[in-house]
Amino acid sequence: MSDPIKYLTPVQIAKRIGCRKSKVYAWIESGELRAMNSAGPGERTSYRINPEWLEDFERNRAIVIEKVPPQRRVKIAKKGVRQVY
Repeated sequence: MSDPIKYLTPVQIAKRIGCRKSKVYAWIESGELRAMNSAGPGERTSYRINPEWLEDFERNRAIVIEKVPPQRRVKIAKKGVRQVY
């Protein structure tokens, strides 16, 4: 038998990522972060997030920074003389 999934709360995710819980709620409300509402009918909203959903969210928000080599500058000091720096 497999282990049950340990769902995370928005507060736990906020602590893990290092942001405010209101930001996590905003990601959930916008649909950017998938979550399920574990509250029953008429109860206060209680979101739970599968760790796999959090991984998907982090993967989608990852930034890839490419190093671009600096461009060489050419300065013409005197007529016909070029300096490269």
